[in-house]
Amino acid sequence: MELVFVLVGPKYAGNIGAAARALKTMGFAHLRLVDPCPYDSGIDGDRGPAYQLAMHSHDILDGAAVFDTLEEAVADCDLRIGTTAKLRHHRHSVLTPPQLKDLLVDKQALLTRAALVFGPEDTGLTNEHLDACDVLTTVPLASPQPSINLAQAVMVYSYALSELPALARYTPDAQETSYGAAIGEIERVIAALGIAGDERVAAWLKERVPLLPARDLRMLFNLLKPVRTDTRSS
Repeated sequence: MELVFVLVGPKYAGNIGAAARALKTMGFAHLRLVDPCPYDSGIDGDRGPAYQLAMHSHDILDGAAVFDTLEEAVADCDLRIGTTAKLRHHRHSVLTPPQLKDLLVDKQALLTRAALVFGPEDTGLTNEHLDACDVLTTVPLASPQPSINLAQAVMVYSYALSELPALARYTPDAQETSYGAAIGEIERVIAALGIAGDERVAAWLKERVPLLPARDLRMLFNLLKPVRTDTRSS
């Protein structure tokens, strides 16, 4: 499983550089930027604060992929994880970093690529961004103010998830049923049964299915096999 870190609308080049350093320090390599501030520039040949703060991590910055929209940045990802401090969001299940690690370790054999998405320094991810994510996560704080800044948040998560790169070296061969395939089949069956239009059911499934343990997800996929066969033949 490949884990990519996605920064949406970062406003300060220094935070981009510090985030790159956090990733490199904890064994991660994939940084994606959505509509970032200028960060590959400086004065009199100096490449600026991003590269100054990305000590020994310039390769992460040089390899960062830049996108216009979040949708484009995560289009090739099986699982999209949104970071938020906005607990007022309508979803009830918001994971802590250790809980997120457990979920990813459990699902790593089913996932090809997961995205961990961070919002701008001043506003965080919008509700529209969060709705585009499958799972939400937050760092519990003793007090809402002062909040941690973008680079600090990336460091917290890269540390909490630092076991993942090592575990990926020992990931077994891909299972017959990948996470993306299972989710796609479940959604197709729900649509075929005519319940996809029920907003409450759709919202419940959107929140709960990504949180299912891999074993339960495989079982649900197998239980739906007769329904999948019937809907294809009809």
